[in-house]
Amino acid sequence: MSFTTTPSLDGPVNWQSTVTFTCRWEAGLRRYSDILLNGDVSIFTFVPYSDILAKNNPDERLYFAEDSENGLSTLIIKNIDKSDSHNFSCTVTTVGTTSTIFLQVTEPPTTGVTGLTAVAEFNTATVSFEPVADATLYTVGIQPDGGSTWNEKETTETSVDFDELTVATMYNVRVTAANSAGVRDEIEPAVTTFTTKDNRSPHPVGNLAIEEAAYDATTVFLTWNLDANVKDGIFVSGVSVVCSKAGMDDIVETFDAETTRAEFELPGVGVYTFTVTATNDFTDVSTATDSVTHEVKPTTTKPPPPPTTKKPTTQPKPKVELPNPELDCGYQNF
Repeated sequence: MSFTTTPSLDGPVNWQSTVTFTCRWEAGLRRYSDILLNGDVSIFTFVPYSDILAKNNPDERLYFAEDSENGLSTLIIKNIDKSDSHNFSCTVTTVGTTSTIFLQVTEPPTTGVTGLTAVAEFNTATVSFEPVADATLYTVGIQPDGGSTWNEKETTETSVDFDELTVATMYNVRVTAANSAGVRDEIEPAVTTFTTKDNRSPHPVGNLAIEEAAYDATTVFLTWNLDANVKDGIFVSGVSVVCSKAGMDDIVETFDAETTRAEFELPGVGVYTFTVTATNDFTDVSTATDSVTHEVKPTTTKPPPPPTTKKPTTQPKPKVELPNPELDCGYQNF
């Protein structure tokens, strides 16, 4: 009497496979076989199997066939999963029972990767994640954002290093958990992103200028922008301004990267140079600096207007009353 399987069960069998159990014995009168689960439960009374076997249909997931005249029976189980993990044995009336064969089924992990993180430096990154139950292999991939090709590494560890990366670049990350049975289609890869550190020196500030002011004004406003750095994705931590003039100690001010306008009180007349540098940890002053000059001119007093001269007022001449010639003609009446 023998009891064998196809394939041979020397270890776990991956899910969705097909396993065939074959029982052979010396044929004889009233010798019939049965397949037992875990030593004492007939496959015909085991509820998960009984209804399927009762259909006696070779196209079903389970099918049992017996040829008692030739001492042969087979049990075929298709699309196996963990619910089929049992000790199987064959028993034949008046003959006996074989030793058991353990069917161990391996299924892909039932959960995806969690706790995915990525820590980046300038040209390297370390991707880490939590272990997944039943997983024996992880596939970790990265690609530049917008790229079409994944750089993938397979590992049994829960941390992977990547090198030869580009500075100041965003990368996408994906991780899947698998075992010998593969990956479940319904479980999506864990994903995250990271951006490598930026060791580029900033561009100079843009549109550096002094706002229009009176020629003798000592309060001025300096303006600038960081548009070129924003466009190229260069990190700027702040802006440094040095105001200098011959014979004067420099005025040094620092501002955060959000500031684009600053007020300066100048001590007096003269030509001032404002040297402005966009800064980060990798600033190259020779390429990150621009300057502008401003002159405060002396205040001049306008001359007073000349005195006003008025023409003399002409007095009207007195009116002289002339005698009436008809009344005073030198004639006297005596």
